[in-house]
Amino acid sequence: MSERVQYFFSDVAEFKKGINYSSSDYVEENNGIPFISIKCLLKGGGFDFDGIKFLRDRFENADKLKTGELLFSITDLTRAGDIVGSPMLVPEKYNYSIASMDLIRVKPNEQFINTEFLYHLMMTNEIRSYFVNHSAGSTVLHLEVASIPKLQFELPPLSTQRKIARILSTADAVIEKTQAAIAKYKAIKQGMLQDLFTRGIDPATNKLRPTYKDAPHLYKESKLGWIPKEWEVDTIENISKRIWIGLVTTMTTHYVENGIPLIRNNNIRNNMIEKEEMIKLDVVFSESNSQRYLHKGDIVTVHTGDIGTSAIIDDTLDPSHGFATINTTVDSVKIINLYLCFYFNWNEFKTRIEVYATGDGRSNLNLYDFLYIPTAYPKDLFEQNLIIERLNSMNQKLQTEQTYLHKLQQIKAGLMADLLSGKKSVTVDEEPSN
Repeated sequence: MSERVQYFFSDVAEFKKGINYSSSDYVEENNGIPFISIKCLLKGGGFDFDGIKFLRDRFENADKLKTGELLFSITDLTRAGDIVGSPMLVPEKYNYSIASMDLIRVKPNEQFINTEFLYHLMMTNEIRSYFVNHSAGSTVLHLEVASIPKLQFELPPLSTQRKIARILSTADAVIEKTQAAIAKYKAIKQGMLQDLFTRGIDPATNKLRPTYKDAPHLYKESKLGWIPKEWEVDTIENISKRIWIGLVTTMTTHYVENGIPLIRNNNIRNNMIEKEEMIKLDVVFSESNSQRYLHKGDIVTVHTGDIGTSAIIDDTLDPSHGFATINTTVDSVKIINLYLCFYFNWNEFKTRIEVYATGDGRSNLNLYDFLYIPTAYPKDLFEQNLIIERLNSMNQKLQTEQTYLHKLQQIKAGLMADLLSGKKSVTVDEEPSN
């Protein structure tokens, strides 16, 4: 086994916090530069391309990131500490992007440590636990910045670091290829959403209606623009039986190992709920707030942060609570819950409701505003079901790729455990000459 030497983090790297920003800095993609925030972090580390936003360019060159630069989070919206301390490398496509104030930029001293090796090292359980244990907060975790330089770890020789980084980067390449396929399907899905929620499906032909430009006689004008004649525009309040806010108080004293599920913003994905490591509440406390229960078929929606993101409660989560979520029981005579959930996750809808958002840095949507947001839908439930079938088919393709991705990530985790700890030695090839 190669000789390993212990260092403090401050011995081998320098640190710089990301930039301050406000919601007024957000712009459309074509009008700004990429903005990397904690939304771009996968749980435990890695880059999530879905989280990228764009800011107007008011920054100095020194603020801008370079491809391959290492970042990690000092803020976490998850109580389980899924994000705090997690690292990411700046992808090539986001060269000259900007990092959020919730991220730390790391400049490793390459005489001691290889950047890619450090990236993988920061994903290990030991370092992840260190950062979680040095974080505090009731609803948002904040890493104690003074603890960063004090982190200690052992390093093998640079040649060994490079070899380990190459092995793990090969695994990453397969993972990234799968992530690219997922991103492609997601882009296709958004295109489908755009067509399906503006043109719909003609029940007589089971095909998309022609566009307004090609067949204007098939459309009528509405407050949302031109929509099919067979469609209606109404407020969310008028197409729902009940809309309410989830629990809003701090409840850490009621957390238990087995109890009633508590759905938080980080558990809500587009049309699905992430159930791993979901917090549970004791039954007595939950029952005392039973009027706020979510039941099978209800829609749960993020109203702080990535507002609009929604999912449907299944039978395994009946009953459950939402924490600071907007919850909706639809009027099934008018609209199908799956249709409305897909509609909420449509990028155009999310852009539309941003005008109602308040707050700097993190958007917040008030319940009162949510009630009166206009929504377009086919009056014919049969057409709604046709739209749902198309989108469900795409979701199944996405789920297949995501399952494969999870398998690859497990394989890589095993490699990391063996190689980064030194349990499994590597044969170092001759360093290539320049």
